[in-house]
Amino acid sequence: MNNVDKFLKDGVKEEFIKAINEELDYAGNQFNIEKFLNEQVKPILSEDERVILKNIDLQNFKAIGRQDGYLYLRYSSYCYEYEETDIKSLTFWYMYHELFQFIKDGEEYEIRELLGE
Repeated sequence: MNNVDKFLKDGVKEEFIKAINEELDYAGNQFNIEKFLNEQVKPILSEDERVILKNIDLQNFKAIGRQDGYLYLRYSSYCYEYEETDIKSLTFWYMYHELFQFIKDGEEYEIRELLGE
């Protein structure tokens, strides 16, 4: 997720960027709104999500993602000899699908990064 997804509705990005940049140019400000909007946002974890991630064995799992609406954990590369894109490198996590709603289908996040480690 980036700042556009977080702050803007579909179809208003270009109009918003133009209007803000015009205002900033008038004020002499050097802030680049387009760069800001395209930056990745660090998701904010709920307390439940944080507790769950803290209890994952980070020696065996490195990432959490979503595929076909279901959460999965990706095994660490040194845990198994599978390719990064191999379905065998995943373990699906059916019990927590209502949590981690910021993870959209096809997205994956490093667990250590989410925890701020």
